[in-house]
Amino acid sequence: MGFSFNWAGVNIPQIQVKDTTENAMRDAKNLGAALRGYEVKQANKEYANLISSRNEALTKMDEISNRIAQLQRRNEEIKAELAGMQQQAVQPNETAPTFVSTPEQPTPMAYPYSNNLGG
Repeated sequence: MGFSFNWAGVNIPQIQVKDTTENAMRDAKNLGAALRGYEVKQANKEYANLISSRNEALTKMDEISNRIAQLQRRNEEIKAELAGMQQQAVQPNETAPTFVSTPEQPTPMAYPYSNNLGG
């Protein structure tokens, strides 16, 4: 059995071919510019973070330097106080004559360092 179709009443619109190369190029250019802008924004953010962390470090270093200066001033105050409280050395008294045992005056028996052990 054969099939035949009558094309007489069918109306098919004609396709108009458009050159969209220009639109594609413009869209690609816009996309590239957007990506480049994103990269610049990320780089700016990274640089801002570096500057911020540097400023924080400098602030902390200033605080440490100020604290060191305070401690050094306090050390000087303490040294000045200690210098005012420094005691003067005194000359020792003449030494008392040591006891020397002689035949006229022997060492007593109760003397703790006697050489006469019972005798």
